[in-house]
Amino acid sequence: MAKIYKRKCNYCGKYYEGRGQFYCSHSCAGHFGFKGQHWSEEAKRKMREHRLGLKSPLWKGFHIKHNRYYLVQPNHPLSYKDGDIPRYILVAEFCFGYHLKKGEIIHHINENTLDDSPKNLFIFPDNPSHLAYHCLLKRKMIELITQSNLPTIDESSLPDNLRC
Repeated sequence: MAKIYKRKCNYCGKYYEGRGQFYCSHSCAGHFGFKGQHWSEEAKRKMREHRLGLKSPLWKGFHIKHNRYYLVQPNHPLSYKDGDIPRYILVAEFCFGYHLKKGEIIHHINENTLDDSPKNLFIFPDNPSHLAYHCLLKRKMIELITQSNLPTIDESSLPDNLRC
């Protein structure tokens, strides 16, 4: 059995009997020892910014949203309002060497939207042709696309943030 000690609470200073706890109650433990320490609004903002998004120590260069990988590139012509751009667009553009046109649609050959390797991407010139492909495929009037129409490149030549 653990020994019971008479201790002083790290938050309120009250003496209590305990087995190694640092606080006399849950309410004192909830303050985590910041008695009398008040942060300015500027300090709170800096602490919040340090933990979020690109400045977070956990940031890997991309995030997953709607079952797709997204990178933050606010200056890209095809990026969304929040600055995000799907990684498969950047992979296709890297292979072609230019920005995709506004109407071009990228299709994942194996239907796995998290697999952005160049050999899994097929570019349709517009959305109607992409939808027609899926309609004809559903009716079994056309065969599955099995090869990419992107220029062949070695995947090791992709930048680190675009590798699968």
